[in-house]
Amino acid sequence: MSGAWPIILRAGDVPTADIERALGKRVPEIDVRADERLQELVRGPWRILQKTTGFRYSIDALLLAGTVDAGEVDKVIDIGTGSGVIPIFLAARGARDVTGVENLPELADMARRSVALNALTDRARIVQGDIRRVADLFPAASFDVVVSNPPYFRVGTGHASPDETRAASRYEITLSLAELVGAAAYLAREGGRVFLIHIASREQELLNELGAANFSPTHLCRVEPKRGDDPRFVLVRAVKGGDAACETLPPLVLHEESGEYTNAVNALIATQRQ
Repeated sequence: MSGAWPIILRAGDVPTADIERALGKRVPEIDVRADERLQELVRGPWRILQKTTGFRYSIDALLLAGTVDAGEVDKVIDIGTGSGVIPIFLAARGARDVTGVENLPELADMARRSVALNALTDRARIVQGDIRRVADLFPAASFDVVVSNPPYFRVGTGHASPDETRAASRYEITLSLAELVGAAAYLAREGGRVFLIHIASREQELLNELGAANFSPTHLCRVEPKRGDDPRFVLVRAVKGGDAACETLPPLVLHEESGEYTNAVNALIATQRQ
């Protein structure tokens, strides 16, 4: 067993039922593959499976998740969920109906096991499928909130990793920015919200795509590595329909001079709302 609460990593001589009777609680069993490791999600009792090599989630996914204002009655979808970190984070914060959709079967399977590990299957589910064929996966206008931490780079720029999962997470191999926003427009109900993070150099392109798809940006926040640095990311909240004015928030600074996360970041990525 491992972690802040008991988890069975592999079966032993003592039956699971006997362990559960002794502890007075259900003990989840988790299948950790040879190329995976179990990692704590920020702080607290939440755990997530990560690849030892290849795709792994990073701070930008948590920054995005921390901005999402999803309530208990909202239906939420995370496009390109990868390891499932955003559905798990949102469910841990209280969201009750979160779907993660992932194109790569290997990552979708890993995300499903992470959801089960955290006993969140009543709140979060993982769907494997190609979001470019979104109408084959979900009914139109069936979600209140759409979230995505998409690939940042166009194909042909930079050097894509030979690892399929890492390459697809960083480059628009299976999903372009226009396709992502188009899928979000199909999935979101009128008045629904979309939350996105992207690299700062593509901010205007992101805003243009949202506007063309009938989304009105309401909040924009640039993320600086350290105070005064050029922005690395941009966080955008938009509403489907309407003509809301966009409020540019003060920059979010990632790191203190010491290298530690700032208090603002720590509050944003905590699985319990501050």
